Amino acid sequence: MKKELKDFLNTTYKMKSLIRYNNTPRLVDESIAEHQYFVALIVYKLYDDYKFDMKIALQMSLFHDIPEIMLSDVPSNTKRMFPEISDALRKNQKKASDMIDSTMTPLIEDYENLATDEALVVHLADILSIIQYTTQEVHLGNKYMEPILKNTTEMIEDLFKKMEGIKR
Repeated sequence: MKKELKDFLNTTYKMKSLIRYNNTPRLVDESIAEHQYFVALIVYKLYDDYKFDMKIALQMSLFHDIPEIMLSDVPSNTKRMFPEISDALRKNQKKASDMIDSTMTPLIEDYENLATDEALVVHLADILSIIQYTTQEVHLGNKYMEPILKNTTEMIEDLFKKMEGIKR
């Protein structure tokens, strides 16, 4: 096995143990790896209704959180409360993705900048994945997830409006 492949496999496997929403009580944990799988699955389903390059969107959905292997998953509420942390993460994202696999970096940057239709689709899928997870938590009785579900649900309408231009 090539060293590059072995390093990539060992590095990316860390996503399995990085837990999302780590500062909010959870009933069922969701890892970064699980989240990326659901984002990719949702992208696949969105292709029924929207026109975009499926290959690029699936790659982007699988790569969009790769820098978190190095930078960790910092919850959204922490980034909002401490914008300097958010700025530092943004500044170091390229460096982190380059360290893992620099071929992913342009797609991650497009995602972050909403630079393409595919980035828009992946953002929508990312938010739908948040709704998917938090809905299950709320149904299981987790009251801590209710504000996250409410805020995310409100946020999604703007994205659906932006998606009108690529509707089938």
